[in-house]
Amino acid sequence: MDVMKFILHSKQAKNLTAAMIFLVDMVIDIYHEALPVIFTANAALLPHCRIWRHGSAKENISASSIFFRSSHLISVVRHFQLFKKLLFAYDGISFVEANPNECRDAVSGKEEMEMPRDPLNPSFAATRDSNLTPATMVFVKANKPRAYFKRFQVKFKRRREGKTDYRARIRLINQDKNKYNTPKYRFVVRFTNKDITAQIISATIAGDMVLAAAYSHELPRYGLEVGLTNYAAAYCTGLLLARRVLKKLEMDEEYEGNVEATGEDYSVEPAESRRPFRALLDVGLLRTTTGNRVFGALKGALDGGLDIPHSEKRFAGFSKDSKQLDAEVHHKYIYGGHVAAYMRTLIEDEPEKYQTHFSLYAKKGIDADNIEELYKKVHAGIRADPTVKKSDKQQPKEHKRYNLKKLTYDERKNKLIERLNALNNAAGADDDEEDDD
Repeated sequence: MDVMKFILHSKQAKNLTAAMIFLVDMVIDIYHEALPVIFTANAALLPHCRIWRHGSAKENISASSIFFRSSHLISVVRHFQLFKKLLFAYDGISFVEANPNECRDAVSGKEEMEMPRDPLNPSFAATRDSNLTPATMVFVKANKPRAYFKRFQVKFKRRREGKTDYRARIRLINQDKNKYNTPKYRFVVRFTNKDITAQIISATIAGDMVLAAAYSHELPRYGLEVGLTNYAAAYCTGLLLARRVLKKLEMDEEYEGNVEATGEDYSVEPAESRRPFRALLDVGLLRTTTGNRVFGALKGALDGGLDIPHSEKRFAGFSKDSKQLDAEVHHKYIYGGHVAAYMRTLIEDEPEKYQTHFSLYAKKGIDADNIEELYKKVHAGIRADPTVKKSDKQQPKEHKRYNLKKLTYDERKNKLIERLNALNNAAGADDDEEDDD
């Protein structure tokens, strides 16, 4: 009987074990049967397989061998490349095909094989059974019992949908017991392809309550009609929310914040009468990389007068080497300087791409030279009037339907009668034409 041998090399035993199990599962999935398999490394790590070990006890465990003894040898060889690609998913594993003659010689001396021993449990030793020879060993899949499914508990819906990180959420909403029913506010920022949403939210047992909200699609009211999802627009949205919530709480005059954004870090100082409005940054599932747009919204809220615990390490312009924030670089991002630099680059290198990429900017008369003045006007307009303005758009008289109206029983019955009558009339007309002929 021919034997195929594959060698796996890994520095970590857990990766090697996972690769062995994965390889056997792939063979079963391909041939729809359990093939006789012989493993030769760290036998006790796979208790649901019969494993034989070759060589002395000093053999390096990180160099392991997997033998296939099957009449499907040709098919195994055909799927060798498939196994090779799939096993690259495990970190630190190299996959090598061994010499078949060497494998045949190794398996032919099965009387010299040692019984497997568990290195973690020296008292364990597999008993030699005449009915369990290497040629008759099979892989047995462990089935989950009925008790497993009876005790199975599903995760929360938003966890199943991948929308909420409950480990982070519970740390953001937990309130001290001695503060009773005092709300704990979060500064929530979310991004879509065309919009930015910023909200002040507090959690209650009945659900989350939104104190105030601001959206980047409100910025055209202040003069910014294009580029509503970049870093500068995120700053404007955060600034709008901060001024709006402070005005709602009648604290806007007491806490003006940082009127002129210089790019430097700013934290609000407590006043004599009322403490500043405090909220915690909630980024959701976003990856908090340096220069992310969510920190642009954070900077806008800080300059607007909110008290949000933070550090300057994630603002655009922070250098990992010097451990300092470059205020000039951050100032450039707040006022759209990175967009202006890209516009100048495209004008010089790819004029056609500039015409298509910044067509809306050109239509509104915005170029690289006046973009900073535009954002300064937007900031001033937000501070002048941050209140919510109701839309002037009238509600449609009739709502457009995208599905058919659900009929009642009587309507369905009458509709069926009409269809039957129409069919009968058509059949009668055909009969009359045949009679005339």
